[in-house]
Amino acid sequence: MFYQNRMQVLFKLRRNYRPSKRGKPKPAEVALYARITVNTYTADISTNVKVNPRHWNQAKQKVTDAAPTADLDNQLLERMKVKLKKAFNLLDQDDVHVTAQQVLEVYRGQKRVRYTIQTMLERLLKQHEERISDDPDELATSKDVISGDTYEAYQKYTNNILDYLVDSKQTRAYIDEIDEAWLNEFKAWGQRKFAINYLGKHLYYIKSLLDYAVLKKAVRSNSIKPYKVEKDEPDPDDMVFLYPDELALLQTFNFHSLSIKPERAVRLERLRDAYIFMQQIGTHHAEYKQFVAAPSSYLRVVSGVSFIRMKRKKTKKYLIAPLKPINFSLAEKYGGFDKLPTCSLTQFNDGLTLISAYLGFHKTLTTKSARKTFADHNLNEHATDVHTTARMMGLSSIEYLKHYAHIDERRMIREMNLQPDPVSES
Repeated sequence: MFYQNRMQVLFKLRRNYRPSKRGKPKPAEVALYARITVNTYTADISTNVKVNPRHWNQAKQKVTDAAPTADLDNQLLERMKVKLKKAFNLLDQDDVHVTAQQVLEVYRGQKRVRYTIQTMLERLLKQHEERISDDPDELATSKDVISGDTYEAYQKYTNNILDYLVDSKQTRAYIDEIDEAWLNEFKAWGQRKFAINYLGKHLYYIKSLLDYAVLKKAVRSNSIKPYKVEKDEPDPDDMVFLYPDELALLQTFNFHSLSIKPERAVRLERLRDAYIFMQQIGTHHAEYKQFVAAPSSYLRVVSGVSFIRMKRKKTKKYLIAPLKPINFSLAEKYGGFDKLPTCSLTQFNDGLTLISAYLGFHKTLTTKSARKTFADHNLNEHATDVHTTARMMGLSSIEYLKHYAHIDERRMIREMNLQPDPVSES
């Protein structure tokens, strides 16, 4: 049921003073009280302000200038009205019926407002939205801003958590109900839908949601802070990357040969070129856009060799990757590094899905697969040292290489100079 709560605060003179038994007259100053009306329910509270009835303007709800303490009294009344409104807004955050007495209890601190999980998710996402920045330098140096791609990821986590609340019939669940048992129930639900590492990102996001709730005083402490998120060792067979022959096909494929509209062919070609550029230098999509926005800030020439040198926001480490001839060819094709094609992460991944289907790749390409292809080719095709590969990718440790590539039989054959098995004569 939908409730449209309304509140009104009206200050009134308390006129029920009686003459004392000794016959003394009524006092010259009369107490003001606030009458709170919420959905026809009323409640009264003292303002601790006394005023001569002749100095009170009921229509304007103000003490007139004739009163010696008019300014101070009016400030007190306005401050009280604001606090009452704030108490009402806290209660009116969700689809619930609010009473005047509840507003008073919150105003006096007698009742703690409980926020729903949905409300806190929406508020946290709103805060993330306000932190979005397109400034490459700011993204690289400040923790107070996030990229549009990061915001899109937070949106997905939020929507998935909201889906869980609907599926588990917990749309009215409160943020203070999240504990280890609740988290395990969410984990059991998520294991049927997501890969374990992607599920882990949701669990981390829920932990950050509780940190946010503590900051906003919605809960007293983060009860799941000690919770350890399980991570799975990446399966080499699950790594999505392109083998050299697949990469060569992608580089040379003519999208205009397909039976599609010319404008779609152009769009897919631009996405392909952006993907190839990223694959050659091993960057994430956000870092690629950061480079295109200000290429001169990240280009370095050492001994006649051009490098991209960029500090990664995530690891605070520098990625140092040499530019290949194809990088220069693509820049020339579009009229400069700053003219290279860019688009949103969603548009990019949607386009790569189409490209994968058109080329007959039985794998789901994403922008991350470009970085994984870079890692795989360096480790297994070129037998590049693991420390050098990690440095080119801007990883904080070679330990994180396992998320991008694994050394396989191709490298072993090269390093050990293995020869094909001898053919036995029958």
